[in-house]
Amino acid sequence: MTRTEIRAPRISRATKAHAPAIARTLAAAFVDDPPLCWILDEPDRTNRQQRLELFFGPMVRGAITNGLALQSPGSEAATLWRLPGAIHPGFFETARALPYLRRALGSGGQRAKIVGDTLKDHAPHQAYWYLQFAGVAPAAQGKGQGGATIRAGLTKAKAAGFPVYLEAAKPGNVAIYQHLGFRIVDEWDIPGGGSHFWGMLCE
Repeated sequence: MTRTEIRAPRISRATKAHAPAIARTLAAAFVDDPPLCWILDEPDRTNRQQRLELFFGPMVRGAITNGLALQSPGSEAATLWRLPGAIHPGFFETARALPYLRRALGSGGQRAKIVGDTLKDHAPHQAYWYLQFAGVAPAAQGKGQGGATIRAGLTKAKAAGFPVYLEAAKPGNVAIYQHLGFRIVDEWDIPGGGSHFWGMLCE
């Protein structure tokens, strides 16, 4: 009887050349995400995924330029991290992102603002690394790639002396993050019928 050894995927830091592939991965991973579905209000799944690819483009580029983007081989899994002092996009990053976000969000711009403002209101007051997005392409899920990209970032944050904060909007994801060392520190509902969120911290 032989035992199959599962090797952890090699995680690397993404560059701008990887941005389109990571945006596609995250769009596919988040196509049924409750908060983003509420924001976009787009019933057609294919259209929603295309709009999410536009949405994630500036998010990925912002993390690469002003934070950290980690990926597994082939960009099948990716995590976007914002670092202390650059948790929120600055003026120039926002200006560059606006044309893409307007096209992606459409009539959901006000709902996106409500979500963003509420998340800011519940963010920790201490300095932290922010795990903004973590996603795995559907065909690559269940292979440990997502967990590996998160652990790689957690290791870097710990070496830098900072805790890591994230928000989760699915009970199943809460359990996954708890397994990775996060604990619930807050929870709330988005006003106007939006999703329920859990704020989680790993120290």
